[in-house]
Amino acid sequence: MRALPAELNRQNIDIQKKSKNFYEERKTCEIKIGSKDFEKPDIVKSNAVASEKWDYVISIIADNSIDFVTDVDVTLLSRYCVIYADFIDLLKAKDDIKNNCGDVIASYKILDQTKILKHMYTCAGILTNIEDRLLLTPASRIKGAAKRANEKRNKEQAPLALLGFKNL
Repeated sequence: MRALPAELNRQNIDIQKKSKNFYEERKTCEIKIGSKDFEKPDIVKSNAVASEKWDYVISIIADNSIDFVTDVDVTLLSRYCVIYADFIDLLKAKDDIKNNCGDVIASYKILDQTKILKHMYTCAGILTNIEDRLLLTPASRIKGAAKRANEKRNKEQAPLALLGFKNL
């Protein structure tokens, strides 16, 4: 079992029903790396879409009561914002090709030749992974909590696992 920040652990499904004192004691023992002073990198400042996304993500982190995203994660956040800006550029290029080309089949041939759709799907996958890692969406928070709860239940249902055997 990996250690989670006390606030995140408190918001998850708590099977053992720990007391309030447990969480208060856990908060005092936690090691915090970094601070909440996020400085916008130059690569994000140079792109207007990335800069807007940066401000939005920082507002989500500031509004969120979970205190585990710090300035150590600036590289990941800046990468997320730049990839998001690239994704928006690809969407605009796709719309331009569809609007300028009268034939639907011809527009998809052009999109296939330029590999715009492939790059869009790649960007979308990367964005989803980063959002899940930083818990930026409510769905990612729920997925993480449910996965840990299921792992706990599976361990409790395997009596041989307590004796050192793998689940047969």
